[in-house]
Amino acid sequence: MEIISMSMDSESVKEMENMMALTGIKSRSRLLRMGLASLLNEYKIMHRFGHIIRTNMHQHSERGCLDILIAEGNAEEIREMFASIKNMKGVGNAFCSVI
Repeated sequence: MEIISMSMDSESVKEMENMMALTGIKSRSRLLRMGLASLLNEYKIMHRFGHIIRTNMHQHSERGCLDILIAEGNAEEIREMFASIKNMKGVGNAFCSVI
């Protein structure tokens, strides 16, 4: 793993430490890696499948976060999007309901 150094203002460091306390993450590096992975995952999905995603909802719970995507498109594109989401690093579970 490569080492990357960065500077942050004191308010951002406080917010990061608060996030660590809330999530139980013990390492600043891990928190930043997780944040970057989340940003990249969201960017890739929205960029690739944005034309079929109609709604994106984010829900917090004691067990973690839940993202709900409502998509409309042909079945092959929906299957491809679902497979991409399931295979993303950091995704615990993925379920697809067809209406």
